[in-house]
Amino acid sequence: MIEAVPITEARQNFLPLLARVESEAYSFSVTRHGRPVAVVLSYEDYRRMSETLKLMKDHVLSARQIQGLDEAQRGEFFDINEIYHG
Repeated sequence: MIEAVPITEARQNFLPLLARVESEAYSFSVTRHGRPVAVVLSYEDYRRMSETLKLMKDHVLSARQIQGLDEAQRGEFFDINEIYHG
């Protein structure tokens, strides 16, 4: 679960909080009056999330992924050598 940090605390401790985000697998939400208003996470986590969302929006790719998973569950695999060497 993501830690909630009140906005006043986030303002006072932003650099130490940011150092934790950079050095650990840590992210936090900033709250105002107990309600979340923002999330701070590492750039790498943000990049991964953005790429995942792009892939999820690609319906053709999503359908192919589902098809591939179904084939794998049925034990239907391709020999990589057959693909590249005919």
